[in-house]
Amino acid sequence: MRRFLLLPILAAILLSLSPLGRAEAAPLGERNIQLKVDYLNFTDSFIERNDTDNTIYVGVEGYGQLSPNIYLGGEIGLANPGGTGPGGVDTELTYIPLEINAKFAGEAAPQTVIDIGVGVSVNYVREQNITSVGSDESDFVLGGQFFGDVIYTSGDFFIGFNFKYQLTENFKDSTPAGVSYDFINWRIGGQAGMVF
Repeated sequence: MRRFLLLPILAAILLSLSPLGRAEAAPLGERNIQLKVDYLNFTDSFIERNDTDNTIYVGVEGYGQLSPNIYLGGEIGLANPGGTGPGGVDTELTYIPLEINAKFAGEAAPQTVIDIGVGVSVNYVREQNITSVGSDESDFVLGGQFFGDVIYTSGDFFIGFNFKYQLTENFKDSTPAGVSYDFINWRIGGQAGMVF
């Protein structure tokens, strides 16, 4: 786990030492916070079979500046899809990612910022009626993600468009069959925030 947590910090340090990391102004302020609303899709066929693979994701993220173009921060969010699985059973999934991310942000045009980043995550999962009727399984799975944003700034406020791809380790339920599957997902959507 410690090895995973070092990855975004090392990436931020390397980028800050590169020529790309030397600018005169912070493109997203010294600190920023934003609200995200995304479409989220889980890619594993087992989750798709239980009709909990597509949903709306709402998240909050905040970043602090390490160098003119490098930011370190985190994100927490919630996805809570429900559906109908095999045999007409009502299914529900709760997915709460807690992420630590590092990103490089640069001004691509006046008032337009593009950023790219990587990070690690601990993701809480709770499933109801997924593996069998009456089942209620929960656990934490480790993950990692990479992402990009296009942001339009206006004074202390900004809006933007984001994309993220997240990998996770496998989740194994406690049934005798021990079904194993992952929560790899991609997200795409919009965000709004402010710098301070």
